[in-house]
Amino acid sequence: MLLGKEVFESRFDAHSVTRKTAYVALEKQTIHYAIFDIPGLIENSESNLEENKREIYRAFYMMPDSIIVFIFGTSGGRINCQDVAAFKAMNVAYGFDNKSLLLIVNNIPKERSDQYENEIITILIRALNIEFQDNVYFMDQIPRQNETELAESRDDLWEKVKTRESHLHNRKMDITLDKDRLKEVKKKLESLEEKLQILHEHQVHSYEKLENDVEQIRKTLEGVMRKKKTK
Repeated sequence: MLLGKEVFESRFDAHSVTRKTAYVALEKQTIHYAIFDIPGLIENSESNLEENKREIYRAFYMMPDSIIVFIFGTSGGRINCQDVAAFKAMNVAYGFDNKSLLLIVNNIPKERSDQYENEIITILIRALNIEFQDNVYFMDQIPRQNETELAESRDDLWEKVKTRESHLHNRKMDITLDKDRLKEVKKKLESLEEKLQILHEHQVHSYEKLENDVEQIRKTLEGVMRKKKTK
């Protein structure tokens, strides 16, 4: 998306499409960037998982002073628990600096509820245990043939990237991830989503009650005014 053309391999697939770390160098408004494409962390195959770890290590070895752009996939509007688990595992290993982080929630329908973005930000902050610094970007679903909207979205994304600060990320420990940790993350996400749903329903109920109270007051005042006129 940032490059404005297909450079890295990308397709809908059950497994990580990227197998080897790759990067493209470019200049944007006199600033030099190297954009890395690294494999997704989680795989069903243990050998693929270890290979992905090695490629992630290689990317940070090549460019330790960096901005971290992490993409979260969604399903039915819900954050992918595997992406959350992968982020947490990498964050423990590298200790990401909050000022260097840009979190992208990918491929979101344009038609979404008013509270959706705030709810997703709340879920990410609590699930990832990070400080929010206006560093979440929601990527709309845009048809590939709509070049105008794609260009506008790309410009918006670059503006967001420019708000982040590059920091040195050295590996403190190996990346570790097991099935129990993945189950734990999934359970936590489901709990957060359930709590937010209850809160939303309570807010809707409170708003409806307020509207009813206002309507009752209005009717009472109208009744009082009619009585005054008859006198």
